[in-house]
Amino acid sequence: MISDETDAFGNPIPSPYSVVPAAPKPPVPATASSTTTTTAPAPSAAAAVGAFPTSDTASTASAPAAMVTTAASGDAPPPLPPRIPHGILTVTVLQARGLPRTDYLKDSDPYVKLAVDVPLIDAEKLAKADPTANVAFAQTQVGDRQDAVWHETFAFPIYDRRSGGASPAKVHVEVWDSDWPTADDFMARGVIDVPAWLLADGVESALAGQNPADLNDMLHERQRCRVGWLPVFGEDGKTPAGEVHVAVYYLPKTIVQRMQMKMESKTDKIKAKADKVKDKLTSKLVHKLTDLTASKIKLSFGSS
Repeated sequence: MISDETDAFGNPIPSPYSVVPAAPKPPVPATASSTTTTTAPAPSAAAAVGAFPTSDTASTASAPAAMVTTAASGDAPPPLPPRIPHGILTVTVLQARGLPRTDYLKDSDPYVKLAVDVPLIDAEKLAKADPTANVAFAQTQVGDRQDAVWHETFAFPIYDRRSGGASPAKVHVEVWDSDWPTADDFMARGVIDVPAWLLADGVESALAGQNPADLNDMLHERQRCRVGWLPVFGEDGKTPAGEVHVAVYYLPKTIVQRMQMKMESKTDKIKAKADKVKDKLTSKLVHKLTDLTASKIKLSFGSS
């Protein structure tokens, strides 16, 4: 007999006033293209301070804890040992003569810019952007009139150049007229070919066919110096625009190393003398203490 509360198959018939709970939905499997069901891990504190790239969250999360701690702690790397330069190039700007007149209402106020192995415009930009950068750039004080006298000396340590050589190749020289508060006016420029300048001894034609590598080797044989007048030219590089009197002196690495070894030898001798004096003082002190101890022992025995 069929009950009022069951159907023909024996299943209970729900009351029209009862609430039937909804069946749970089956889980949707995650696919490679699904991006809404996955959550990227939050970046670590090291990534927030820039120790690791914040755009690559996965690489940040998988970074070893030791690496993250070291980067976040801000420990500075150990300082590099000082490099010994391949040589020291010293340029003394003495005076000028025959410079062109750029101001017709007043006298010129010339000054000289120098750059070693780097075009002047690039060297000046680098030097102004970072005053601590190792850029071989220098500038004299402002002189007076076209025949200005400066007598200023600049030393340039020479390190390995990216072009492959270790010797200074060229010194770029430019003369400008100071027109403060307006822009300065260009006056002249020239280039010192360092090996030819130092090795020619006034006879440039003797080295006309020499291999540059041979000139560099000759330049490193010993210290060299030459004083002379450098021709300078106008904007086109052809029109003569006077001369600049310069003294160029090069101290090669062998001499620098010899001087360093001499200084180290002096330091070692001073240290050895100090140690010897210390040993003598220690010996005297020991003898003094021994004598005092012996006298006390004698006194104690004598008093008994």
